[in-house]
Amino acid sequence: MLQPSRPGRYIAIYPPLLFAAWVVAWLIDLWLRAHFHWDTQIDTVYWIAMKLIVWVSPVFVVILTVERANIAEFLDLRHPAQGVRWGLIVGAVLVAINYLGKTLPSGATLHIPSIALPFLNAVIVAPIVEEITLRGFVQKRLELNGHPFWTANFLTTIVFVTMHIPGWLFNGRVASPVGLLAPMIPIALPSLLFGWTKKRADSLYASIIVHAINNLYSAL
Repeated sequence: MLQPSRPGRYIAIYPPLLFAAWVVAWLIDLWLRAHFHWDTQIDTVYWIAMKLIVWVSPVFVVILTVERANIAEFLDLRHPAQGVRWGLIVGAVLVAINYLGKTLPSGATLHIPSIALPFLNAVIVAPIVEEITLRGFVQKRLELNGHPFWTANFLTTIVFVTMHIPGWLFNGRVASPVGLLAPMIPIALPSLLFGWTKKRADSLYASIIVHAINNLYSAL
């Protein structure tokens, strides 16, 4: 059974290193787009590769070499049936809340996106990558270090929100640092829910499913 350990202290510097690597990935993307003028499909391939290189690969390396643990065990990749069940239930509740609280009052209509690579990246790749890194790895290590669940969930949510900032800035979605506050809450609240769902189901499959449902609803 995994226990709090001295190697677990590395988690304090892991998020800043992840953020720095993600900023570098964005700078490289901007340079490549300026010089090669590639299209959305190629850009999406680049980002999928970067997610595997920057987000997932280091997690696997740390689990194997520092934690010296089984990857699936450490990430709580267990109880798939229970995880899927909780993910679907919480995902349905989240969709209902979004529909009644935002979509219906705004008069927005259903939009069927094309099943292209960007769509698959948002609905499948991003939930898997982000949940493995954040809820599976960061949140788990924080709890093993002795943090209460809600503290670990809150700290993980701060990392989750922070990792979106480079994309907002480099894509010009926010005009100033103050403008960053507006998009933070709409993703912070679901992040806390993802963490709770994973904890309640005792399965990373649960947070992956509810995260995917949330992204799918946003795409629609």
